Amino acid sequence: MFSTATAPAGLYTTTGTPIPLRGVDFQVVIRDMGAQVTVSQHFQNEESNPIEAVYSFPLPESAAICGFEVRLGERVITGRVEEKETAFAQYDEAIREGHGAYLVDQDRPNIFTISVGNLLPQQSVVIRISYVQELEMQADRGRFVIPTTISPRYVPAQQLETAPAAELLHINPPRVLGTLPYGLTMRVDMATSSPILGLESPSHPIRFTLQDGRASVELVGENIQLDQDFVLNYTLQKSPEPHILLGKDIGSDGFVVMLNFWPQLETQQQQPQEFIFIIDRSGSMGGESIQQARTALLLCLKSLQPGDQFNIYGFGSTYEKLFERSQPYTAETLATATQHVQRLDANLGGTEIYAALEDALSRVGNLAANVVLLTDGQVGNEPEVIHLAQRYRGRVRIFAFGIGRGVSEHLIRGVARATDGAAEFIFPGERIELKVMQQFYRMGVPYAEQVQVDWGGLSVEVVTPRVWPPLFHNQRWTAYARVSQLCATTVRLQAVLAGQTYTWELPLDPECVDETPVVPLLFARSAIRDWEELPSQGTGSRQRERKEASQQRQEALVNLGCRYQLMSSATSFVAIEQRPDGDKTAEIKLRRVPIALTRGWGGSQIASSMMPSGSRSTIARHAFMARMSPPPTSEENIIVDIDLCQYEVFDETDSDEERLTDEKDNFRLLYELATHQTYEGCWALESQVVNTVNGDANQLKQMATLLNTTPEEAERIIATLFVLRFLKDHFANSELLWQRLAQKAEQWLRHLSTTPPLTDPEPADLVERWQTWFAQQLGA
Repeated sequence: MFSTATAPAGLYTTTGTPIPLRGVDFQVVIRDMGAQVTVSQHFQNEESNPIEAVYSFPLPESAAICGFEVRLGERVITGRVEEKETAFAQYDEAIREGHGAYLVDQDRPNIFTISVGNLLPQQSVVIRISYVQELEMQADRGRFVIPTTISPRYVPAQQLETAPAAELLHINPPRVLGTLPYGLTMRVDMATSSPILGLESPSHPIRFTLQDGRASVELVGENIQLDQDFVLNYTLQKSPEPHILLGKDIGSDGFVVMLNFWPQLETQQQQPQEFIFIIDRSGSMGGESIQQARTALLLCLKSLQPGDQFNIYGFGSTYEKLFERSQPYTAETLATATQHVQRLDANLGGTEIYAALEDALSRVGNLAANVVLLTDGQVGNEPEVIHLAQRYRGRVRIFAFGIGRGVSEHLIRGVARATDGAAEFIFPGERIELKVMQQFYRMGVPYAEQVQVDWGGLSVEVVTPRVWPPLFHNQRWTAYARVSQLCATTVRLQAVLAGQTYTWELPLDPECVDETPVVPLLFARSAIRDWEELPSQGTGSRQRERKEASQQRQEALVNLGCRYQLMSSATSFVAIEQRPDGDKTAEIKLRRVPIALTRGWGGSQIASSMMPSGSRSTIARHAFMARMSPPPTSEENIIVDIDLCQYEVFDETDSDEERLTDEKDNFRLLYELATHQTYEGCWALESQVVNTVNGDANQLKQMATLLNTTPEEAERIIATLFVLRFLKDHFANSELLWQRLAQKAEQWLRHLSTTPPLTDPEPADLVERWQTWFAQQLGA
């Protein structure tokens, strides 16, 4: 199960202190949009005296940690959730009395610390932590991520002075450059209602089997280091359908209702907006991260439209901006910005994101404002940054890109949640184009607000999230309610977009209750997040109100945590191993388990040059994508264990597989067209554009001579029409990826003095109108 070192000498740090952690194992069960995960950590004391082993590790910020077991051979001790101070007191008292004590504490919603207290000489123990989480789904694509290391966090000076020393040690545990003796093993069991067409891990080599709609995935290799996130992307045959999940509540006779909608909204012509780009230029972004950030930012700039305004911030220990205030998007400002972005580097020191974000938010103008944040999020003051964003909810939306191998997911998702924005994550080697276009699609179209839920007569006790998020077209919208009873009814979701009311309905069948605790646990985790991210109340002389609000928050978190046995910022897991012959006098040595430095952190060349001789490892991307139909037999294994940028196996005769095979080429084509589109929205009749859309340059130039305008404008009209026709013909099923390009182009065509003189009836579609006119002129 566990991946460990083969040589005993490898169990020691450079100072000669033994490392008590021997291996980490993940067992994952994925069912449609939810995952149940068991993390096993194997500790062993190789010393001659008792030790206290302290290990800080990351988990997904959405994880509902619901189980804690201590396995001592055949003996199993089950931990319980207690109020944080109570748990710490029980842990300390047990150690004083000579007993074994085990504690799991939350330092951040995505950073946890386990303390293995009074581990006896030669004693071995396995700690098992269980959690459930929602999975990220975008249409027919799913993404499952397990963070494995805590990237170095930059801690601002004020926080250094005021934060408890233990907290600072936990969010910045000791790190090792090079290979650690303990490794990672993992197994993922997947079963989805729609057949799985493809699996890809841009982070690790994997082995998997497919049979009857199920998939089994394993890591390949020995002593796999916990030095980067594990990412598993998968594609389903079709997108999930809106549905309701029901669960029996924990601690009551009631039930929990989980709503999952994918609203279909009519897209409308966008209005001019303000875009403020904030790019992380701290040292941790060095190497591949800053390269990806530059590419993403350039693609963002090309997606702007005339009438928009924009500015670019870069931050590190200080921050700088391209313009004093946002400027109109013109050919001149685009050229200035492009040159600026191409020169950006990770050379501004530490990650002081707060000041840059505060300045940017305070300077927004009268247009609808969007902040586009590109960062690895490796800061220590996440709560303060998220609360800053909350103050501007309703005035600004933050769309955040988390870039790198060890992104702080909590910060990226937190600032997006706080402002009704959205988050995307870019792992090194992943295609940036799709994620950038998805984000800009969300920014470019109106979103539905004034959200209401009609629970169909159900007696609702608690709903979460506390504030309903807005609705984006075809984006998952999830909500929970705890109800006292169930009955056959219809639940309705209602929202308003541009003065028009939209309504969606889902039937509720009271007989379809899941007996597992997954739904109520996810409900409780969402309710806990509501309280943990509740904006501060009361300022100045209202200290009494602030104190009362803080006390109410604390009580709510403790009640939720203890009732549902969930981890939170106010509760911890504790387990006690009673020892009748415990030694109260033995000296216990503290052993902080070092973690691996995030691969490529601060630039792979720098990290490699700092590794001891003989321990350098190739920082190469291991990726695998397999597409096949019908599924292989259970005996058919596909293994990837090579250092290549990509390795593919597919059946060229299968139509579903062919669609997936073409997707990467499609993204490349869209990226090429986006980069060659001018700021006004048109395309020049140049070789790059003609080749991209497989056009005939001579034929297009001949068509240009039919227009009564300048040769330059005529060729631009022809090139633009040809690209639009190409997009509509070849990318009909992925319109959201090129909609902004098309809107910009059609706006340019509408403002031309040259229009096709057609007699009634004329085609309503602008491109069809031009196409009809050309057909008439050419005698077709």
